[in-house]
Amino acid sequence: MADATPAASPLRRHMIDDMTLRNLSPATQRSYLHAVAKFSRYFDRSPDRLGPEDVRAFQVYLVSRGISWPALNQTVCALRFFCGVTLNRAEIPERTAYARAPGKLPTIPSADEVVHFLEAVPSLKERAALTTAHAAGLRASEAVSLKVADIFRRHGPAYVQAHDGHLGRVERRVMSATELCRTAALGGHVEGCRACGAVRVACNSCRNRHCPKCQSAVARDWLEARATDLLPVPYFHVVFTLPARIAPTFARQAHEHSPPCSNPLATSPIYTHPKNAGTTSRLPDMSQVSLETLYRVSSQ
Repeated sequence: MADATPAASPLRRHMIDDMTLRNLSPATQRSYLHAVAKFSRYFDRSPDRLGPEDVRAFQVYLVSRGISWPALNQTVCALRFFCGVTLNRAEIPERTAYARAPGKLPTIPSADEVVHFLEAVPSLKERAALTTAHAAGLRASEAVSLKVADIFRRHGPAYVQAHDGHLGRVERRVMSATELCRTAALGGHVEGCRACGAVRVACNSCRNRHCPKCQSAVARDWLEARATDLLPVPYFHVVFTLPARIAPTFARQAHEHSPPCSNPLATSPIYTHPKNAGTTSRLPDMSQVSLETLYRVSSQ
């Protein structure tokens, strides 16, 4: 609350009491008192002797001085409160309008600027996300809340119809599982806290290993665990299609030489045997991970 010093006039103390009764913050009270005092100094008269035309003239003066729109509206609030509450003159606030801040259009970059910006993004994943958001015209809040399941629900049927001959059973199952993950279609369960007694109903996950919603943490943990198995040599991720004549030979070789486990790359004997430490591999070790074939090539 603003201090009512002994030198304050009765009108000032009356306004302070009105603001205190309405529980206005100390900062608001100081701002209102400063605005009314400035209004009085401009006309060199007591503010209770000024009328609506004086308030309008004071607003024109403030605009001519280049006052910001928020500051102008703050002054209008102070004068409306002083005239309408302290002076009990309701006709002045009714004729004192707030200023309307002009709308500003956002700066739209050109096509060359957009291309230059996207090419400067080093991560391919982040570049793809930014390209998608820009092409779809998404706001930042819409882009961060966009889920793969939303894309499948909206565009999945049309995509399946257009690529019906190229989508297999696995791809269709992945799309369906991603759409239904953590929805009422898969049922739910009740989670409770014995300490506080809080209860929450949660929908079940699809548990499909390709689902980015429920398996992202599992995939991240798996990648971090595999990082400890890597050797201090250059690695290259090469994806290519083998000719039809030799594809069965490589597939049979990979099946015969890979141990029956979920991670043949890390546990293959050719890499884990002590006597092979420091050797150079000239043949790729094929391992099936997700839907891709990883080829591990090390060089001197």
